[in-house]
Amino acid sequence: MIRLAVFGLPVEHSLSPAIHRRFAADTGSSVDYRAIECPGGRLAERLEAFAKQGGTGCNLTVPLKAEGLKIAQSVSVAAARAGACNTLLALDGGGWRAENTDGTGLTRDLARLKIELCGQRILVIGAGGAVAGANYSRGLAKAASTCSSRAPAWDTSAAAHRSMPAGCSPTQSATT
Repeated sequence: MIRLAVFGLPVEHSLSPAIHRRFAADTGSSVDYRAIECPGGRLAERLEAFAKQGGTGCNLTVPLKAEGLKIAQSVSVAAARAGACNTLLALDGGGWRAENTDGTGLTRDLARLKIELCGQRILVIGAGGAVAGANYSRGLAKAASTCSSRAPAWDTSAAAHRSMPAGCSPTQSATT
């Protein structure tokens, strides 16, 4: 049995457990995928308990994407450039590898829908770790992106600029 989870707070709204159970049933796989409530600052201890129960990988949602990156022993290029991770994979011998698949997932979905980004102007709404991952993606790098959120501090931060491809400029939203 493969033991997986999604960690976050709130997490009860997550569709990940149902999606993974359906995938396991459709593929004949044995997967135990749980939603685990975890406030910020507690991820390391919750991951340790999860690993002791046989957990081998997890997804992260708010507020844990930056924290996951900090506690990982290995970090993918995408996660490092985004400054956030949405996936942690158990390493042989202990510890975790941080990945960020948000941008890849978004661009694959847009390609599946036959939405071409090259030369387009797009608005990315949000300021979390998923937006950072999406901004780094190669697909969005083909478009002129503007990022807007209710979090003005993020919009002007060095982290936001670091994760944005050329042509993507952060703006402060008038939305409250």
